[in-house]
Amino acid sequence: MVELDNFYPTIVVDCFNIFVGCTRVIGDTLVITQGLEQLATTSATCFLHTFSHLLGTDPRSSIIKDIHHRYKRVFQEQLCIYNIPSSITFQTIHVAFYPYWDCLWDFGLSNHEHIISSCAQVKIVQFMYQRNVLPPWTLGFVLHSLFLDPLPPTSVIINCLSILAIALE
Repeated sequence: MVELDNFYPTIVVDCFNIFVGCTRVIGDTLVITQGLEQLATTSATCFLHTFSHLLGTDPRSSIIKDIHHRYKRVFQEQLCIYNIPSSITFQTIHVAFYPYWDCLWDFGLSNHEHIISSCAQVKIVQFMYQRNVLPPWTLGFVLHSLFLDPLPPTSVIINCLSILAIALE
């Protein structure tokens, strides 16, 4: 995982704009614009990474509030995200804004994507815990990750145990 040295919070906005520009909602389904699949996946990963970094380093940032409002204007809570590439990244983003969304974790993912998602989820859970919110999806993600065969990478296991520690505080 690349650390974000000299992090500029406005990069979160740029990643979000690219992410939104590659997607649209048809009915209640998230659709990636044809020909932009790779860009959508990359921008979603970058957005998740930068947004979760901002949650962890500057939880009072006005950019968090701005992105929160913008996200909710574009994407409704009841959204089908399961039939797209990198759906776990998109699901992790969605639960950051809708913590009570009924999430069904899809674990047909790469180790890289699982690492990014679990790292982001630690920061999201810390942020929400500070606001007395513990999303119900937390335990589902952790248990599903820890019962995979073969086990996920060590960093995912450590992130899952960190999530459990926060939840049990």
